Amino acid sequence: MIIYEIGSIAFGIFSVIFIFISITSKNEIAKAFYMLCFFLSNIVALLCDIVIKLN
Repeated sequence: MIIYEIGSIAFGIFSVIFIFISITSKNEIAKAFYMLCFFLSNIVALLCDIVIKLN
């Protein structure tokens, strides 16, 4: 159970890092890639939160 809590926090931190890199990037392809990583990390963090709530 603690693994899902750590995963939720870690992916939340990753999403903040990815959105910061996306905002500061000059390359359009890199912006799109980091925005995709941002959304995927938010989805994984949300899934971890759902697993925590279900148990």
